[in-house]
Amino acid sequence: MKKLNWGVSIAIVYIVFMLGMISAVVVTARKGVNLVRPDYYQEGVSYQENIDAQSNLLKLDKKVDLQNESAELLIKLPTEESAKGEVHMFRPSDFKLDKTFDFEVGTGEMIRIPTKNLKRGEWVAKIKWKSADKAYEYQRTVNLK
Repeated sequence: MKKLNWGVSIAIVYIVFMLGMISAVVVTARKGVNLVRPDYYQEGVSYQENIDAQSNLLKLDKKVDLQNESAELLIKLPTEESAKGEVHMFRPSDFKLDKTFDFEVGTGEMIRIPTKNLKRGEWVAKIKWKSADKAYEYQRTVNLK
């Protein structure tokens, strides 16, 4: 049996390394990029506005009342005046299932979000609204059954 000299050994190691790198590039290029949401970068830019909206919510005396009923979510906002905004139902496992519901309610009215068309499991309800020229934001995990 003939021994390999050091030049052939280096060439074999180099070829194996290059094949490994090429296969890693091919595998990662075929892998889809699944960001948390399609507008992930835009959301990051408006981060300070989100912090301010959450801070405004903490200054209120009352809290957001979110009830998970069998066929709908019932949400009562703690603001004293009418409000206009959106409820974003965010599915952590698949952003393609995300849904956004716009609303406009008067003082003391409930927001009703139908859940019968939403897949069962864990969701994050992200509520953004404006009332009396102030922005508010609330977020809570909801388990739909």
